[in-house]
Amino acid sequence: MNARIGVATSLSSVAAPALAGTVTVAAGPGWAAGLTAVLFACSALTLGGVRTPAGYSAAAGERGSTPARRGSESVRRGSTPARRASEPVPGGGGTGGGGAGGASGPGRGGRRGGWASFREDLVQGWREIRVRPWFLACVLGHGVWHFVAGLFLTLAPVTAVHHLGGETGWMVIVQSGTVGMVLGVFAAPRLPIRRPLAVVQVGAASYLLPMVALAVPAPVAVLAGAYFVAMFGLGLLSPLWETVVAEEVPEGALGRVRSFDQLISFASRPFGLAVAAPLAGMTGVTALAVTGGVLVAAANLVAIAWQPRGRRQAQAPAAPAAPAAPAAPAAGAGPKRPRPAPGSNAR
Repeated sequence: MNARIGVATSLSSVAAPALAGTVTVAAGPGWAAGLTAVLFACSALTLGGVRTPAGYSAAAGERGSTPARRGSESVRRGSTPARRASEPVPGGGGTGGGGAGGASGPGRGGRRGGWASFREDLVQGWREIRVRPWFLACVLGHGVWHFVAGLFLTLAPVTAVHHLGGETGWMVIVQSGTVGMVLGVFAAPRLPIRRPLAVVQVGAASYLLPMVALAVPAPVAVLAGAYFVAMFGLGLLSPLWETVVAEEVPEGALGRVRSFDQLISFASRPFGLAVAAPLAGMTGVTALAVTGGVLVAAANLVAIAWQPRGRRQAQAPAAPAAPAAPAAPAAGAGPKRPRPAPGSNAR
């Protein structure tokens, strides 16, 4: 489920510019803006229909959850830790099995202020990230990817319109990226990948290719091919990254940990979009594109040095087992006499 959510989010972020460009070229920018407004209205209606159980405390539910592997075992045994944590204890009035002397206290999650709850979740999420340096290194590399993507999505359309044949050239580039993204998503679960985290970071580092092609600038076919490879890497990245995070981060901390990932990503892309034009005016498109490409490749390839401890131990070759030592005889027991062969007269 986590991988599917990540794939849907990544696909929408790539398919939306392609759809908007197609509508703009075919019908005009007004229709593209109107379609965007309709989609936002549909999103608001969809989210408005989401309902949660009355009296449910997310903090209490997450506090009673366990890592993903243990959670799956609990489901097989027929127990759900999160549900147990939110069920009232007869006679105790509290939650989480604490009764009258429970640690949670009656109604503690409901009476906490919004700011206190946010601060506590933030601290707990950062605590989980600190013990997983691989996650922080990868997320910073992905933030650089989003920043450089903002540069590309600002500079490439201008370059395509003025030097590569106009709007049609840019649409070919964007559509090639969409095809690459879709193919990468479908290829990810079918490839024999032994080091998913390394594939994730190499896929992000492949954004170097369209940035170098933009710096030349290369013909439309070359730039479209480079963007296809970069988006194919993104298609591999999305499901693999979601799977690694779900396996390595405890289930109760997934929301808090992912919030840092989303924060860095959502902040980096608009920042790249905002500073692309001023930076290009100061340094030129070629220098900025080369710098951005080197930066995205270095930031993501360096993160391969960090690897989840569990995966490192799982991939290490198992040492040959030492031969078991013979068991010592019990106290007062003499050596065992050999059993006589059938038909012999030994007593």
